[in-house]
Amino acid sequence: MQGLADALAAGPGFRPITEDRIFVLCPNNLVTGGSELLHQLVDALVSEGRRAFIAYTPLGAAWATPAEYQRYRCPVASQVPDEPGAAVVVPEVSTSMLSGFRRARHVIWWLSVDNYRGALGTPAGWKFMLRRVLFSDIPAPRAAAHLFQSAYAREYVQRRFKVGGAMLSDYLAPEYFSAPRAGSRRNAVAFNPKKGYGYTARLIQACPDIEFVRLEGMTRQQLRDALDSCSVYIDFGVHPGKDRIPREAAVRGAVVIVARSGAAKSPEDVRLEDCYKFAPSSSSLAAVARLIRDVFENYGRHHEAQAAYRRAIAGEAELFRRQVRHVFGVRSVAVDR
Repeated sequence: MQGLADALAAGPGFRPITEDRIFVLCPNNLVTGGSELLHQLVDALVSEGRRAFIAYTPLGAAWATPAEYQRYRCPVASQVPDEPGAAVVVPEVSTSMLSGFRRARHVIWWLSVDNYRGALGTPAGWKFMLRRVLFSDIPAPRAAAHLFQSAYAREYVQRRFKVGGAMLSDYLAPEYFSAPRAGSRRNAVAFNPKKGYGYTARLIQACPDIEFVRLEGMTRQQLRDALDSCSVYIDFGVHPGKDRIPREAAVRGAVVIVARSGAAKSPEDVRLEDCYKFAPSSSSLAAVARLIRDVFENYGRHHEAQAAYRRAIAGEAELFRRQVRHVFGVRSVAVDR
């Protein structure tokens, strides 16, 4: 994991977000890792005494906070004033909304580089590419404040817009750190079929002797139970940011194997030794299968080899709070929890 100085460092010209009111825009009725993170930010700011609000989009309607996020202290605003003294925080998928704010300060939180660039190969993806990659839908990229959930995002923004910013990562919900159920783990591989399934399907076909467990249609408790019972978790998706499920799997005790792509390539974002990262190609199938079988035979050794990764994940909540204070110019050092 990056050192604390790097985690709190800001790029040249970054000015802390000290506006009186902070409005965090979030798509309504969406339950994802990214939308949870937006609620976590509002909760952290409110804890620090800042006037912060979640503003569900489209604006103007009385949207309710999803039940999954009612644990967070998030005052809801149905309108966002366009005036000095207000800061508008948008995830990268919503940068086009900034054109509606000419006087409020623009803040872009880069949670997913790939979601900004669009899913190429689809009509919508090509539209995003033409609008965002060749041009930009950010009104003034160098005037906006840029926040980065991952080093992968930071490097993309520096390369694409020639501008710096500050790190603002995320953390897992506390329930993931409860002790896994004793004696429930078996030789099985958990995977999310929404992430890199083309490669995973070939791996499953090549390993008929290995049990694979699909993580889909599950509640949070069911997901934790599934991760508690599997020795391995694999994710051969694109890793557009620091994805949550690999970290959830790690703290539940599974040995994590990922694609060497996106944020997972960066030792700052995914602190795993290179032997647990593979290019998702036909030539790596046999090596991945060998590693899985070796984990089954030597689970304790591989689990210990990923101890630093788990420690980094366990420290993310405190790091997030320190980053919030740094980015938003908060002077207090205590958080009322």
